[in-house]
Amino acid sequence: MTGWESFKTASDFGEHAVNEDPLVEPDLSLNEESPCINAGIFSPYVSEDFAGLPRPSGSAPDIGAYEVQQPENVNITSHSEIIKIYPNPGSDIIYLQYPDNLTVNRISILGLNGWEIIAYSMVNFSSDEKSHVLKIDYLPMGFYLLLFETNTGNHTEKIIVL
Repeated sequence: MTGWESFKTASDFGEHAVNEDPLVEPDLSLNEESPCINAGIFSPYVSEDFAGLPRPSGSAPDIGAYEVQQPENVNITSHSEIIKIYPNPGSDIIYLQYPDNLTVNRISILGLNGWEIIAYSMVNFSSDEKSHVLKIDYLPMGFYLLLFETNTGNHTEKIIVL
């Protein structure tokens, strides 16, 4: 028996363990060819993925924070083409600019572990506002994700805090 087979037996992960490249996209979602799709374990405590989409989207939950969605279920747009973030890297504040057809409902700053550090609801802002300033001076140096909940779906972007 290999070390991997021994681990699967000892850990009782069985068929739900994957020992290969998970094929993760830049936004930390799974590529459609990922071996982690439909390879997870059902949990009565987790009914949604990190973006708030239902789990599972297929025959079983995907391993990871995001479920792979069919195009008709979720619209994931290339965020770098529609949301401008500068300066990135930044240290005190960053500027966000959106195109006219995008309405941002909520912005979350996430650690790379997927935990939400802070969220900003856009209900206090005018819906026609197409830019915001985010203070990031309280964040330790490192990499973070911005999660934008918008009228066209969820969009993520990486930022670096210096």
